[in-house]
Amino acid sequence: MNLFDCVCTVGRTLKSTGTDPCTVQDLMDDMDRVGVSEALVLDALSCEHHPTPGNERILKNVGDHARLHPAWSFLPHAMEDEQAAPEELIQGMQRKGVGALFLFPRQYG
Repeated sequence: MNLFDCVCTVGRTLKSTGTDPCTVQDLMDDMDRVGVSEALVLDALSCEHHPTPGNERILKNVGDHARLHPAWSFLPHAMEDEQAAPEELIQGMQRKGVGALFLFPRQYG
């Protein structure tokens, strides 16, 4: 059976316990340990600080790993002046092979 983890994060967060995967290699090691074949991965920076630098960093960090699929985060509509318009965002995701988008309304609310 192939398992796909649809919510993984790499990088340090404010809630990191010391056992969370901080690097791509940490995540790959955890996936191998528990038998996960592939994963959708966010960068912690995009979840807790600002989507733009985290979205850029996740592309760089998982780009060479066939088992890892980059995911992006996006600011709520009220803060749209801080990033691309939704139509531009979707086009950029398609060009860069990003197949999922996460919203964190309480984080950025």
